[in-house]
Amino acid sequence: MNKVLIVGHPSSGYEDVEKILQHHGLSTAKPSRREGLSAQEITDSILKGHGAPSVTDVQTEDEYLAVQPGAIWHGMALDLMLGNIDQPLWGWADHKSIFLLDYWASLDPRLTFVLTYAEPQRALTGSTQQGGHADAVPDHERNIQNWVAYNSALLHFFLRHQERCILVHSRQVINAVESYLGRLQPLLETPLKHKQLQDTGTADACQNVLEAHQEKSQQSNASLMLRTNLAPALSTSGLDLEEVERLLNANEAEQFLVQGVLNDYPAAMQIYEEMQSAASLPFDGAPSSARNTTEAWQDFIRHRAFVTDLLAQIHALFKDKEKELSEKDEQLKKSEAIKSASEQETKIKEQRLKDLTEENELLLNQLHMVQEELERHYLKQQQPQKPSRSRYYGAADRVKQQLTYRLGARIIKQDQTFWGKIFLYPALLDEFLSFRRDLKARCKQKLPPISQFADAYEAENVKRHLSYRLGLVVKKCGWNPIKWILLPFSLLDAAKIWRQERNIDVG
Repeated sequence: MNKVLIVGHPSSGYEDVEKILQHHGLSTAKPSRREGLSAQEITDSILKGHGAPSVTDVQTEDEYLAVQPGAIWHGMALDLMLGNIDQPLWGWADHKSIFLLDYWASLDPRLTFVLTYAEPQRALTGSTQQGGHADAVPDHERNIQNWVAYNSALLHFFLRHQERCILVHSRQVINAVESYLGRLQPLLETPLKHKQLQDTGTADACQNVLEAHQEKSQQSNASLMLRTNLAPALSTSGLDLEEVERLLNANEAEQFLVQGVLNDYPAAMQIYEEMQSAASLPFDGAPSSARNTTEAWQDFIRHRAFVTDLLAQIHALFKDKEKELSEKDEQLKKSEAIKSASEQETKIKEQRLKDLTEENELLLNQLHMVQEELERHYLKQQQPQKPSRSRYYGAADRVKQQLTYRLGARIIKQDQTFWGKIFLYPALLDEFLSFRRDLKARCKQKLPPISQFADAYEAENVKRHLSYRLGLVVKKCGWNPIKWILLPFSLLDAAKIWRQERNIDVG
């Protein structure tokens, strides 16, 4: 059973790397067997238990190494492995696993890591694509330092564990899928599904989907706002949507400015070059050329002119709509003034009718109550007095208060948690002492045998419960230490027999 963990900075495009691998044989990780937690939820629980910061808030590499989970967390990871034991090749992608790379590496020697990276420019452009208000300017210095810290930790982990890791550029993975699979295959025992020539249509379709996903993720915030909010307004003003989107994106100006910002942070470019040098699959495309200052300036001028024209047209439309709404508002006020008087009179009549109706209903209810009381008194006088005979109910509750049932119920409760299973015997002793105390408190209350209860048949139904069956097993063990050692196996046999009986009854 091979396992693959895909890790990369949130701006690296590691999701595309996972999708390509899933298309070639990687199964999605199933939830853990007992708790039903996904791999990402297990990571979140461990990080929350250790007070780890958000991935995007970290500024130094040491903060990623500060989380050192102990053996107490191994149970959750083991439960995840058992939930996927029937899958020959499975894995998951999680950028938060940067905190737990050493933990996962020490926990399972058959876990393979796919470490993903991309240019630092994407960390800056990605921070402007999250939406928000115009005054929500991203802190580019924190974003760059976070990118440097994340990828430094990623690179150092790769250099320490090259025998079970590959370091790949996300864009190169899309450009050369077969090379990506060829470098990953030697680390896996399960063969990947390489696409043959007759299946090129499927491979091309997969690549087109990934490229479309990547292009969508790289859209600017202005483009996203345009398609969601401004498209109706632009359509009304007669502007071409694609031309407007091209102007609002301002790619030349943005890339020129981003490159200028990165020139002030040589550490980011140094880390990127080191990753390119050490990577199993580096990006072999042409490096980004220096942006032309004239093109960036022209792009900015076109953008500013377009925004000015757009605002002027929107303002004109706003004035027209404002005038139209003002006229409609005046007409509405006049109609409301006419309806107000009639509605007020109608409300007064309805209130009077409602009060009269409530008074009549109250009198009618009182009359019915007097009539029922007279009939009850008459019938009581007509019937002869008979000696009363008390009847008892609650046979099921009597059985549930017995030691046998309480011990079985306590076993079922303890079985719901890991620590409950560990402390099963102390829990049974505690239940026995609690029963002794309750028994002393009930000694003063004398009740007839269960067979004399009116609902004695309910007692037999309760004795068929799993709690009662398990309690009988515990009572048979008594205080014999040898039988107590074999108690868990006896309980499992009793539960199995009980389930078989239930299936027969249902069938």
